Amino acid sequence: MGPILICDKSSLQALNPKELNALRRYYSLNIPPVLSVEILGDLKKHSDPKAGQNEVRILANKLMPANSVVNTNFRLLIEGELSGHKFPMDGRPVLTGGKNMTGPDGKNGIIFEQSAEADALLRWQTGEFNEAEKLMADAWRTSTAAIDLEGMQRHLRGKYSGKLKLQTLPDTAQFVGDLMASNTPKVLLTWFLNDNGMFGDKAVLAVEKFKDASAGSLHAHAPYTAYCVRTALIFYFAVTFGLVSTRPTNRVDLEYLYYVPFCNAFSSGDNFHRKTAPLVVRDQVFADRDILKADLKRLAEWWDKLSADERKHESDFSGPPKNEESLTHQLWQRVMKKGYRERSHSEQKLSPDVSAKLLKQAQSWVKEGVPTDKTFNDSMDECDFMVFKHMVRLDGPCICNSGKMFKDCCGSKLDGRAK
Repeated sequence: MGPILICDKSSLQALNPKELNALRRYYSLNIPPVLSVEILGDLKKHSDPKAGQNEVRILANKLMPANSVVNTNFRLLIEGELSGHKFPMDGRPVLTGGKNMTGPDGKNGIIFEQSAEADALLRWQTGEFNEAEKLMADAWRTSTAAIDLEGMQRHLRGKYSGKLKLQTLPDTAQFVGDLMASNTPKVLLTWFLNDNGMFGDKAVLAVEKFKDASAGSLHAHAPYTAYCVRTALIFYFAVTFGLVSTRPTNRVDLEYLYYVPFCNAFSSGDNFHRKTAPLVVRDQVFADRDILKADLKRLAEWWDKLSADERKHESDFSGPPKNEESLTHQLWQRVMKKGYRERSHSEQKLSPDVSAKLLKQAQSWVKEGVPTDKTFNDSMDECDFMVFKHMVRLDGPCICNSGKMFKDCCGSKLDGRAK
């Protein structure tokens, strides 16, 4: 519950356990696939395999499947959009893999199994890695080291420096806007798809569909793809004219920006993100890592000072305490429905009979539902129900963000240790 947040690796690394509890209490996390791959890359960071495994384990334990979702890879989103599929860019994660189902009560909805990425994170939390992941980690570090932004900079400077001079990042964004307005979707797509290794038969067919589209019309045909193309062009021209460094990992960091439309706030401590995020974010907020960490630290310290009764009272309300200087409070005010702290959960609490009835109904959708050809609109507002399955480790952090292990808190009864 709370504003949807994307953290890059630098933000995730900066948070201590108490700050993470505060984050889980007030935010929902959207995990971009690039973060999972960056975390796995640390498996081969050290010459000592155990050191690498421990580093991945620590980072993976900062991500809880029950408090997060893994967004669909941007390449699949672009492939889908160019094939005619539409999806919102309103701060909500875009998920794939859901099964359209009809329950025994005739209601239609979608059931999402836990993603393969979330399964992997759970294994990494306990130091378990399969051979394919070890090979992937090695390939990731090798490919990252092979990124040659300096060579690309020399090439583009030779091509553009004689007729173009970009001195600031806003100048670069303006130039890219003009460039996209004066080029056809086919030209822009051919470049972008090749740059991202998307040059298979599907890509060729997708580009060919736009052969007669007029210059400047890519956004009208494929708004998400146009957003990614614009972001990539800003990056490459900023590198060309020395406004962004040629550090190879900047090319990796670029991918985080492709997921910004699917969150309410994006947090990073990376200088590249600090420079470029303001040029590409629209309705989202760029939350500087250091500001977010300081805010979560204050919230954690405030929580620690509360008595047990005060914590119980506070947990009965949604959102952080009112503090106009708090980034978290500002985001709740900006994103969540008005009056989120005016009614307590106890006032809205369902009766035991109603709760039991709803639980039984949800279980019937999962256990007795049958696949259906029923389709839903782009925002899935026509769904009667949506079910997201999550696995929780008994020895992992509790889903209620108490700071205790699940087996000693909400999972105590499941573990046969009711208190």
